Amino acid sequence: MVWSHLDIDQQHINYLCISLTGIIFCLTAKFFKNSFYVGEALFFTASGIILGPICLKWCDPFSWTTNVDKISVELSRIILCIQLFTSGLELPSKYMQYNFKSVLLLLIPVMTAGWLIVGSFIYLLIPGFKYKHGLLVAGCITATDPILCQSIVSGKYSQKYVPERLRHLITAESGVNDGLAFPFVYLSLFLIVLDNHKGEILKEFFAVTILYTCILGTVVGLVLGWGSSKLVELSSRHGLIDEQSVHIYYIFLSLLMAGMGSLLGMDELLISFFGGCAFGWDGFYQKNVSSSASPLTDGIDYLLNILYFAYFGTIIPWQKYNNPDLYLSAWRLILIGVVVVFLRRLPVVFTIFKWIPAIKNLRESLFVGWFGPIGVGAVFTSLLAKDYLEKALEKDFISTNHANDIRLGIDTVWVLCSFIVVVSMIIHGFSVPAIMFSKYFRKQPDNIGTLNRSSCDISILDKEEQTLEKS
Repeated sequence: MVWSHLDIDQQHINYLCISLTGIIFCLTAKFFKNSFYVGEALFFTASGIILGPICLKWCDPFSWTTNVDKISVELSRIILCIQLFTSGLELPSKYMQYNFKSVLLLLIPVMTAGWLIVGSFIYLLIPGFKYKHGLLVAGCITATDPILCQSIVSGKYSQKYVPERLRHLITAESGVNDGLAFPFVYLSLFLIVLDNHKGEILKEFFAVTILYTCILGTVVGLVLGWGSSKLVELSSRHGLIDEQSVHIYYIFLSLLMAGMGSLLGMDELLISFFGGCAFGWDGFYQKNVSSSASPLTDGIDYLLNILYFAYFGTIIPWQKYNNPDLYLSAWRLILIGVVVVFLRRLPVVFTIFKWIPAIKNLRESLFVGWFGPIGVGAVFTSLLAKDYLEKALEKDFISTNHANDIRLGIDTVWVLCSFIVVVSMIIHGFSVPAIMFSKYFRKQPDNIGTLNRSSCDISILDKEEQTLEKS
């Protein structure tokens, strides 16, 4: 019989499901994006949930391997490094030099305040949690996701209503703060693992995390990016590199930075972003390559992103969201998710926007403060934190009480962070559709949703950017 020749494997079903989902979205992408302002991340995450083990059970990563966390970490690492390098590369030439103050104010005060506020709230809401556990979860979700941010700033709504300087500011901030989440995460981990060893905590935090992992990692990224840019220029002048190779070159370069950062124990996210900034620092890429962007390169980025979010939809730990032993319940998680979205950034940005040169008025501060989606970065850091705690638990000198603290972190950090990612994707993903659809219920629809129409004028933007450069 003909059916005896069929050897159907679970992987074959996975290929079929993902490909059909992708085909359906591609055939209707313009309709979803331009009519409903819904991006691919939300669509494919929902598809992953439906196709995954919680619903149809057609795509189940847990049947592929016994270590799904390892796959998730490495996929997240690759996606983040490519996207962060791209974000740094596509910023205007020398952007970080001329807008250093704006980016810095959006990073240090906003991330620190959000970390403390969210950590305190989680600590107060979940019985059995110590403050350091709340800080660990808050540290993992401190960063703004560059992939979701990119879908926001490059969408039809932002292109029409959001000034270019704000789009660049959000891109730069989301690029840097993914890497800067490491100090918050590792300080929380040191507080849990090293317990009362204050001297050891300070040494590990300042000497290892700040100086080596972050600062030296940034320097390595700048050197790699600048050196790689000069190699491309040299190769181009001598006619050794063709156009197709130039387009694919930066993907290999971002993978190199991911591998080097992991190998040297540095912050690969900072290496990738600042490598991208340095690569495009002198404007060679923007003048010679960016103007003729390759559909193949854009397609690879797009494909990696949609595959990742479909995968994320299949690994969401729904069964762990209701665990009486850990005091986790639906109402607590929903309350945490909503509070995180509203209090993590918005109050601080609203308070300090007058000192941020790139933000001109209250409405713009609300936009920048609101659109800080949580995504791949939180998945990456929470699973790294879980792995760090699991390795710490294997040490012989851990006391019983200390081991209980570590186990609590292992059991909760990924569960809480994954739920917060889902809540953030839903709320931020439907924010723009809500704004646009609300205009149909107002008397003056032309004024709906604009941050400041006059500020979108190109001539005004040029004057503002020239003023920022002079300052």
